[in-house]
Amino acid sequence: MNNLKASFENLFKNKKRFVLVIVHLGLAFLFWIGMFLPFLVGETIINGHVSLAFMFVNLRTMVVLVYFVMLLLYTYTVLASSEKNAKSLFLLQAIISSMILFWGVFVVQIGDTGGKLGVGFLLEFILLGLIWFTYIKENMVNTLIDKYVKTENPTTV
Repeated sequence: MNNLKASFENLFKNKKRFVLVIVHLGLAFLFWIGMFLPFLVGETIINGHVSLAFMFVNLRTMVVLVYFVMLLLYTYTVLASSEKNAKSLFLLQAIISSMILFWGVFVVQIGDTGGKLGVGFLLEFILLGLIWFTYIKENMVNTLIDKYVKTENPTTV
């Protein structure tokens, strides 16, 4: 428990690093919410007819659960101050997010579902772009954070 408390204190000491971690977690969490909503409402994020609500134990369910576990692992690796592993997990999340979104496009465009790409798809596509942007252009994101978050500690992520 003391290690966890010390990890939180270290994370909060460097406000710039904390903001970057919150941006990473926030984007990935919003994407996960978009994947999880079909289980609650019975429709896909792509506004089609591929319902996931009544198929709880299948590959799609496992992808959603694995993505959530990866969110928890990312949080743990950040708290454990394992920057290399945290960045690798975020890359893996970005890759899985891309695969999920393009699988949905494939199902709607090629499959015989009668679905169409709607606003949910557009929002998930924007989130995917932001996830990749924050991974690839992390220095630019750090510069933006430096501009708005003033501390004496240098940004190290």
